[in-house]
Amino acid sequence: MKVFPFFQQIEFAMTASGEGLEPESRRNLGEKGEACGFVGEELCPNVILPVKHNLIMKKWIFLGALALVATIETAAQEYKVVTVVESIVPGGLGRSRIIEATESADSEAATTERVDGKKSDQGKVKRGDQKIGGLKETKLLNFFSAAGINFQNIASNDALITDKINNLVASGWSLEFVVSGVESDAGKQDGNGLYVTRLIFKK
Repeated sequence: MKVFPFFQQIEFAMTASGEGLEPESRRNLGEKGEACGFVGEELCPNVILPVKHNLIMKKWIFLGALALVATIETAAQEYKVVTVVESIVPGGLGRSRIIEATESADSEAATTERVDGKKSDQGKVKRGDQKIGGLKETKLLNFFSAAGINFQNIASNDALITDKINNLVASGWSLEFVVSGVESDAGKQDGNGLYVTRLIFKK
């Protein structure tokens, strides 16, 4: 069988039914080079091989494109941490906030390495160099008021936190993980208490 040029193969694949072509254009070279046209809506047998080959090529190109898109999406992932701090100090004397950093930090600049497990170079890392200046803070209500625990305050905080999450989701972020912890009030000698929740988003 005669080997068809690459662009002829593409043409055969695109016009396998003969639609959109003039009658004089509906022909191809046969095994011995003679004219071979369409019979009704079917191609001559010599056209079947290049059409099948071209469809296989298109399938591999499509799969390759999907793999490339998946790789790009994976490489483009970004994370954001939003921290919710709610005071559980008796008498409503504490402060509660939703905290969101608006600028990035370099963790490597604050990282040192131990060789023998004992000597640390963390003393060379200045705390002032680690602090960022840009952040958003949303005021929340405290769990306690002067009369004791305040359930209306808790419900109000839930509404504010929900709105914060919905706003970030609408901006393209996805809530992936929630981590919480409590530093509870230990009584008269303590007087402090915090409920901390970290919301971890991905985009």
